[in-house]
This record gives sequence, structure tokens and C-alpha cells, in this order.
Amino acid sequence: MLFKRERIILVLLLLTLGVAVFWSLAARSADTREEKLKSHVTLYVGEPLLSQGGTVIVGSVPIPEEEWRVLDGLNLADADDNNAKRGQLNPQDRLFGAYVSGPVSYVEMYYPEGGTFGFNLVPDPKIENPARLGTERILVGSGGWMDRSTGERHVWPDVSVIHVSGSTADKGNSRLVRVMQANILNTGPDKKGYAGVLVYTPSLAQLEEGTFGDYK
Repeated sequence: MLFKRERIILVLLLLTLGVAVFWSLAARSADTREEKLKSHVTLYVGEPLLSQGGTVIVGSVPIPEEEWRVLDGLNLADADDNNAKRGQLNPQDRLFGAYVSGPVSYVEMYYPEGGTFGFNLVPDPKIENPARLGTERILVGSGGWMDRSTGERHVWPDVSVIHVSGSTADKGNSRLVRVMQANILNTGPDKKGYAGVLVYTPSLAQLEEGTFGDYK
């Protein structure tokens, strides 16, 4: 039989081990709960946006996970072996890629409900000796727009306005096209679909029409 002192030491040792196991399991469980699915979109910037500058407005939209998992279409990130974001994502996350080149681009990206999202802008890798890409997020909020021809509402719970610096870029224009986005998007701009992303690119004439001539 163990002496009383030895029994006490044994009980304390077992309790200590039990607590350690408990906290290890609890921490692992907490880590599992905190791992959220993520969408990341790399926006490849072409000309004239890259050298002349302009505005990229990104509206992020949550959709059911089962819909998000089957999003397909053209994905420019698939062909970009040097995409630095790929190594930062978990296996269950998704990396999308789309192209922006006009003076103003409205980007609608999708991510799983309950998950997270991110995006970055890089020069189009097909451009040799590209101009330096300078970006600044100047506005953050929420919004969306309604298609007046169909009555369909596009709700954007998170909206970021990215000013791209360049020879003709103006931050006043970047703020203007955010405020007037519903008018501009109702002029019927070019729409390009990618996996997980929609890109609307209005022409200069549509920007002027949508801002009642204030876009210069």
C-alpha cells in the first residue's frame, strides 16, 4: 500500500495531467471553432488603370456555403504560380482572380456566410516592366444598388473604395463614383463574370452620364 504522502502526490499528479489534457483539448476545440472559411480575390490590374490610375470599388457579399463551394468560371489566380496569397490560405479556403483595367471598376465578390474575405491588387503579370502600383483604401462602409430595369437589389454589406494612384487619378472622382454608383451601374456598363467575382467596367461616357457630368 502507498503511504499517505505518496497517495497525495499521486492524486496531485493525476489532477495536473488531467488539467493539462483538458486545456489541450479545449484549446484545440477553440482553434477549430475559430477557423473560418475564407474567400480571397486577387485583382490583376491592367492598362490604362495601372499607369493612369483610377478607382476600384469592392463590394463583398456573403452567400450560403454550399453555393460558394461550387462557384466556377474563369479564375485568373489558377494560372498565377507566383500568387503570394496561395500559401497564406488553408486548404478549405478558395483563391479567386479577376482582371480590372478601366478608370473605374465595380467588383462584386462572394464569400461563405459565417466566413471571411480578403482581396489585393497586383499588376497584370503579362505586362513587362509594369508601372509601380500605388493603392489606398479611402472609404469603407456598406451599400449596394438596385437594377432599375429588373428591380433586383444587390446588397453589399461591406464596401471598400480603393484609389489607384496614377497620372490622371483624382481622389474626388473616387469618392464621386462611390456616391453615384447606383446611377452609374444603371447605365449598363460592361459586365465580366469570373469564378467568385463579377466586374462592372463603365465607359467614360457612362461615368459622365451616371454622375450628371461631374466626373472629369
